[in-house]
Amino acid sequence: RERVLNEELTNADMSNQMMSAQEDELAKLYDILETQRNEIENLNQMLDHLAQQGPEDVGAAFDDELWRVRQDVNSLKETLAMQSAYVQAMPNVG
Repeated sequence: RERVLNEELTNADMSNQMMSAQEDELAKLYDILETQRNEIENLNQMLDHLAQQGPEDVGAAFDDELWRVRQDVNSLKETLAMQSAYVQAMPNVG
């Protein structure tokens, strides 16, 4: 009887540790999500700025800004791909 109780306590402790680790992972993922939201907002602002420029403003500066937006988009894509792979690799607990 004592052995069964000890096993149940051990299992409960392991479950609590796993839940705590998952909560930590979720907190990290929410931080990453917030960073990504900020990056998306920044990209939207850059695109709005580019869209407001007329054809007469197109030139080297416009090309530089467009290149920077493309770099930021590619960086965000890479981050999302890595995050997706990470989430898919997370063990299912249940």
